[in-house]
Amino acid sequence: MGDVIALLLLTLLQPSGTDSSALAVLTPALASAVLTLLAGAIARWGLPHFLSCAGRVAPPSLLSARGGLRDKYLLLLLLGLASLFVVVAHGLGASHLLGAFLAGLCCCAEPRLHAAWTKQVKRPQSWLLKLFFAATCGWGQPP
Repeated sequence: MGDVIALLLLTLLQPSGTDSSALAVLTPALASAVLTLLAGAIARWGLPHFLSCAGRVAPPSLLSARGGLRDKYLLLLLLGLASLFVVVAHGLGASHLLGAFLAGLCCCAEPRLHAAWTKQVKRPQSWLLKLFFAATCGWGQPP
């Protein structure tokens, strides 16, 4: 909840430098609140229903025991949902970071998506974290 509040405050502070009218401040705040409620509804009712319907019509090769292809489709769904939320949040005047956070929030309650994310992203994530640390902290130290 603290992350959502921080992103909402970021959204409220962005227009303060350019336009301080009530409409310029309230529009992103209302958009953030509506997007948060929409993400909660998608996480609770929309995504589980969609995945159960997709499981009924999917070919048997997709639902194999190994699940490699299924994992890739689930990750594609996650990235598509994240892209959609980022574009919608930015278009409504809210923070695009809030859109990415809410897309992850929609998918965190689904165990199949979490397992696919953990399985497919584990190795690249460890290398990217090493590069990020080296670029921000490691190379920033004077010799």
